[in-house]
Amino acid sequence: FGVLKGFPSLIAHLGSPDRLRLSAAYVGSIAGTLWASLWYRSAILTIVFSGIQIIQLLRFFVSYIPGGSSVLTVVCDALKGVLGKFCCGCFSKGAAIPL
Repeated sequence: FGVLKGFPSLIAHLGSPDRLRLSAAYVGSIAGTLWASLWYRSAILTIVFSGIQIIQLLRFFVSYIPGGSSVLTVVCDALKGVLGKFCCGCFSKGAAIPL
């Protein structure tokens, strides 16, 4: 994205009010991964923060695809249905996946 629009334009776009929450979550997950791996030296926390980082990166890419948010909703609903069969009702119809 930075190559196509230019890096100053990309930074301004990522700092816009509609993208700020997504950008902050991604940067926070990167900081959490570095903290957990370099300073706290916890393998479990590093895996957790890396998983959050991957999820945030996927949300970032999906947000640029036309209709991507509706596809993400369908995928989350399908995932909720599959997990509902394996879990003890945590992902029932009334429960929401916190994304």
